[in-house]
Amino acid sequence: MSTESDMFATAIAPILRTYIGMVREELREHWKRWPVNMAANRVHEVVGALIAREVSLATRLVQSPGNWNPHVGPLVLRVMVDNHINLAWILAQPEDRARKFVEHGLGQEKLIIEHRKATIRESGGDPDTDERIKADEAWIDSQKFGFLTEVNIGGWSGLDARKMAEEVGLLEVHRRDYTTLSCPVHNMWNHLGRYNVERCKNPLHGLHKVPCDSTRFEMDINYPLGAASYVEGSFELFRDKTGVTCPAPSAFSYLEDAVSKLGDEGETEEAESEPQAAEDEEAL
Repeated sequence: MSTESDMFATAIAPILRTYIGMVREELREHWKRWPVNMAANRVHEVVGALIAREVSLATRLVQSPGNWNPHVGPLVLRVMVDNHINLAWILAQPEDRARKFVEHGLGQEKLIIEHRKATIRESGGDPDTDERIKADEAWIDSQKFGFLTEVNIGGWSGLDARKMAEEVGLLEVHRRDYTTLSCPVHNMWNHLGRYNVERCKNPLHGLHKVPCDSTRFEMDINYPLGAASYVEGSFELFRDKTGVTCPAPSAFSYLEDAVSKLGDEGETEEAESEPQAAEDEEAL
């Protein structure tokens, strides 16, 4: 027997497929219209990667209704907010900040490789024969010779996320979304206390809380809508900073409108079924 969630998932599936196609088309159209500056190709690489990352996260969440819940949904949205703040901060001073972003990432990769080499040596192996290490070192060298790559233990920007957000006019986004979504990411009690414990049913135990893997949540459409809105925000930021225009229709506007209409149809069907229910009660 189909549940209400199953019926909703079936009804919304074609909408989600259309959204995914539209948002990927938006990404392509934005990129085709941004003139390539070979003297600043690093900017194009970094900005492109950050926006593509937003699209990747949104489309994966959109096509995974099983993750539209408080356990997984906030994790994806938090990453997207962090990514959007990085994008905004880099676009404020593209050349210098894109370079710092890449160099920090290469340094972190170098550090990871060194840790892996140490682990191999401790187990009696030879890291020089490890194919994965060779491939990762080659990836670094293709961008900057490994021996010239510095490892910076601190953050890549030299600022915390709040300060970055404040500098680019996103302080409200940080307060409203980043801080709230950080609670489930960092497994804080104000999240776990709601979703990973429940009252013990034995009154002799003082109604203390016991662990649970709660599955009581219905699919919450606000998670994919939230992801789509962050992508839309990144596209808008990109257009504002580059002057690029995009002829492709807004995937977010389509999704928001289609979901709203789907909800209206559901309410209409429910209202139409009420007279029949009343007649059935009278018959009984």
